[in-house]
Amino acid sequence: SFEAIANNNSDVMIRAKTAISRMELFVFFQDWSSAAQLLRKLEEDPRAAAVGSWVYVRYTFLESLVSFKAAQAASSWATKRRWKKRGIRLMKQLHKWISKGGNPNIVHSLHLLTAELAAMKGNHSKAKESFKKAALVATTNGFVQDKGLAHALASSYYAGQGDQYWADYHRTNSQDAFREWGATALFIRGR
Repeated sequence: SFEAIANNNSDVMIRAKTAISRMELFVFFQDWSSAAQLLRKLEEDPRAAAVGSWVYVRYTFLESLVSFKAAQAASSWATKRRWKKRGIRLMKQLHKWISKGGNPNIVHSLHLLTAELAAMKGNHSKAKESFKKAALVATTNGFVQDKGLAHALASSYYAGQGDQYWADYHRTNSQDAFREWGATALFIRGR
């Protein structure tokens, strides 16, 4: 398998890109338990091989998102606290990169993390506002895949709140974005 080849390869960049690719797939398919398990199993931080590249920034976002989802699913308060703390630490790093005039291409990612953190804290008005901003900024900046992700996560959020109208609205927008992006498996799965 691709994973076996990467794990047996001495090239740290191949291992890093394999880890981020797997994480991306787990996130897009909303397989949060596998994503959290991958974070626990990684022996080396993929960012170490990717300093200064998009992989570094993207992995930081994904790790924060997965940490928030793992915190939401945690059964013990200690585990929930540990995951939440990890997610917040990474989110602060992303915010620092944006505020220093660094990477404007991750503003939508920060909105998405803000939405997930607000949902976890029970701040529903902030969650709704941030999901909307995440989708809007991703659309404006041409990140079709993240527009789809923002709508997919918003759909899950609204479904969990029992608001079927907005859950369906965001699911439809998610499907449209994933179809536009060319991710037919995600489009078909969302039907």
